[in-house]
Amino acid sequence: MPEINPFLGYIYNTKKIKDISKVLAPPYDVISSEIQDSLYKRSEFNIIRLILGKDKTGDNKTNNRYKRAKAFLDEIIAKDILTKDKKPSLYLYGQEYTGAGEKRQRLGFISLMKLEDRKNSSILPHERTFAKPRKDRSKLIHNINANDSPIFSIFEDRKNVVTDILDRESKKKPVFDVNFEGVRERLWRVSDSKIISHIAAELKNKQVFIADGHHRYEVALNYRDEMRKRHKKIPAVAPYDYIMMYFVGLDDSRLTILPTHRVVKNIGNLKNEVILSLLEEYFDIKKFKDFNNMYLVQKNQGGKFTFGMYCGNGFYLLKLKDTANLSDLIKGEMSNEWKALDVTVLHKLLLERVLKVKDKEGNIAYYRSASDAIEKVKNDGYKLALFLNPTRLEEVKDIALKGEKMPHKSTYFYPKLLTGVVINKFNGV
Repeated sequence: MPEINPFLGYIYNTKKIKDISKVLAPPYDVISSEIQDSLYKRSEFNIIRLILGKDKTGDNKTNNRYKRAKAFLDEIIAKDILTKDKKPSLYLYGQEYTGAGEKRQRLGFISLMKLEDRKNSSILPHERTFAKPRKDRSKLIHNINANDSPIFSIFEDRKNVVTDILDRESKKKPVFDVNFEGVRERLWRVSDSKIISHIAAELKNKQVFIADGHHRYEVALNYRDEMRKRHKKIPAVAPYDYIMMYFVGLDDSRLTILPTHRVVKNIGNLKNEVILSLLEEYFDIKKFKDFNNMYLVQKNQGGKFTFGMYCGNGFYLLKLKDTANLSDLIKGEMSNEWKALDVTVLHKLLLERVLKVKDKEGNIAYYRSASDAIEKVKNDGYKLALFLNPTRLEEVKDIALKGEKMPHKSTYFYPKLLTGVVINKFNGV
């Protein structure tokens, strides 16, 4: 049963930062070194210095990017660049963007949510996570004692009760209204206790599905457990018992999921002709001269179990021949719904069973941009690029309800929530 609360958020001071877009940043996990450099140059107060600071020669236990992140947070608070709100609030966050060829607006709210025990939790993840990002985010949270950005979650709002409230509140003047990389980003404070109570009551009996931020959610649970062990007297309400979370109604017209493509580094000694020969047992294969023609067919005619592939000598469309016997093709105790996911078929059948590719950290890289994936094969030593259709929203819900987890990077909810919109600091920790 989700328990949500308003909080005293830390927000960039619009009197001192005239253009808020200059201090915001994408989530840490989509920031390349080039993007990191550009964000550093954009403003001396850009939130990049908190979420993904640069490593420096000579870094050690007492001087490293995590320590510098804490110093940066302390500095911008001391200089009144980042200010603490005076009244507990929820924060309405709106993003206007183009999705599926049409203008869309996603409206959700940011609040604190009490972390639940792992067993019988109403907060349901749907993706597996990697050890390296968990370790990285753990080091950060232990140093800054804050949530730098909210977890992205979705919930069923069938009668649009919460969505209608948010729509009404969005007619008011926002805290800021800026454009960031083609997306209109707006933030409003919602401090009316009656509105907050109404929203909280609507969430009480709902299950919440994590859309994005699985690593940070796991880290928050571990951080809470560690803090409880560290403090002999556990207070009834402790800051680390809560996490900052963004909630949005489960609505196909407002939520856009994009595919995340794969590139594979090590496939042993397999030559392209051998790869195609092995795949022919399970897939119908058609060759294309270029990516655009192939991907157009994949999106519009391919349907489920259809994958694009680039292996250096051309583009291929792969369509699974036998879709009725997935339980035989994909071994294990997972549900039929899990076995029928495109990402499952790609990882468990195409890569692991047919090509004997190990799905281990570092061997497979993930890209939203197809051109970036192709470039990795052309110039960076990767052997295969594999292109997927997006996971459907209903699949995310079904897998989460079954308590199962999709392969890594199965969903890419667009647009990403920006970091720096509001920060939750664990005062007193």
